[in-house]
Amino acid sequence: MRSSTIYEEVHETPQGYKYIELRTGRRVTFYDAQRKAETSLSNLWRWMARMGKLARKYDGDLEEYDFDWKDIERMVGQIETLAAVWRKKLEKHSVKISKERKIKALRNTKGREPEEAAAYLEMANKLEAEL
Repeated sequence: MRSSTIYEEVHETPQGYKYIELRTGRRVTFYDAQRKAETSLSNLWRWMARMGKLARKYDGDLEEYDFDWKDIERMVGQIETLAAVWRKKLEKHSVKISKERKIKALRNTKGREPEEAAAYLEMANKLEAEL
């Protein structure tokens, strides 16, 4: 089953506020999504702790013992994958912002000699092409 988030489009009000309109017609802003994510993270911590408490203790039957812990391990793997995806997105965003700042600084040719300004603008153009 495909995630409905793939089809969710970001809209913007005339005042510049971004939102996603859900199939139900409800509008979700960044802060709504952030609140839900934080609540979900809290719930995840709580329920994972409960899973750890309820996991079978070793009583001589290795297969029974492994069953619950393998499920916990699978979930931890999914959490690690989620974190890795977001780390990659954050890193990409950080690099882009850093390059945009460099480009802005290079394009500021105020007080530079014409040759120096031309060289800086050329460097800015090269960086811009990388974005």
